[in-house]
Amino acid sequence: MAPLVVQAPCSAELSSAPISVVQIRQSTTGVFSDLFFRLSCLVFVHQGSKRVSLPDDVHLEGASGDVFLFSGHGLATVMNRAWSGEDYLATLVAYPVADLRTVFPDLGSTPPVQVATKARSRVFASLDGVTAAMQADLPEDVRRHRLLEPLHWLKAEGYVLAPAPPGPAERIRALFESDLSHPWRSEDAARHLSVSPATLRRMLSRSGQSFSKLLTTTRLEHGLAQLQTSDRSVSEIAMSCGFANPSHFSDAFKSRFGLSPRQIRSAA
Repeated sequence: MAPLVVQAPCSAELSSAPISVVQIRQSTTGVFSDLFFRLSCLVFVHQGSKRVSLPDDVHLEGASGDVFLFSGHGLATVMNRAWSGEDYLATLVAYPVADLRTVFPDLGSTPPVQVATKARSRVFASLDGVTAAMQADLPEDVRRHRLLEPLHWLKAEGYVLAPAPPGPAERIRALFESDLSHPWRSEDAARHLSVSPATLRRMLSRSGQSFSKLLTTTRLEHGLAQLQTSDRSVSEIAMSCGFANPSHFSDAFKSRFGLSPRQIRSAA
């Protein structure tokens, strides 16, 4: 059986980060268009349902017991649906490329395919090992083995996570994410990429982005992730994402996602 290559967006973590495990909670159903995520990841849905839409009219639907597979650098529209009286709950496990290579050593020779998929059964059951790794006082080798267990199950069932190489916009996003509160200018990004500001503008124009829009989008998507995975206040999140005040953050957030920051945490 030929491997099914899964390549789509996931995780806002930097590529140098360790394997990360976060719990996602959302109280109000929301549709988040054109989200960008950096690292390959698995999303285990515990409660509620999820819909992922990709280019070329690819749509994936899933609910409790489903695992959504994504892998780095790209855009997707995601709907997290909170059922009546219940929050949407999920666990996200994000894997840097170095960790993917320990399970998929031929990763570099895998042709990129812009798709995503989902799995059930044994893959979802492997979350028990991940949860134990995060809670128990384990030797580091045992902890790492449990965190990688879902990837081994995927490989056994014929899946491969194959991230695409980052383009200019993805490299600039990584720069923003290194310090979201910094007052970034296009000259900063141009120096980082070793190009002129004019060349940078042309590069972003080809991807349909402007520098200021990309900066705002990166900050808002990071804010969304914090609202879903932490108990930090809206004010704290706004400041950490580089907004001058919570009101500015809330207005920009609602304009981008159609929900206020507080609606992410409290059902209307």
